[in-house]
Amino acid sequence: MNPEWIVVGAILLGAMAAGGANLYVKRRKEAQPSEFENKTQFGLAESDKDEKSS
Repeated sequence: MNPEWIVVGAILLGAMAAGGANLYVKRRKEAQPSEFENKTQFGLAESDKDEKSS
């Protein structure tokens, strides 16, 4: 095996690993609910409950 192909393979393997890690991190961030979604997930916020009951 030529040393050139080994270098090319190492570069491609590193690039693919970095791209996979980048996608993994982005999808994890999208999957985590934001602060606003947490409030609406468990119903109305306290201030909204007071307004609705009036």
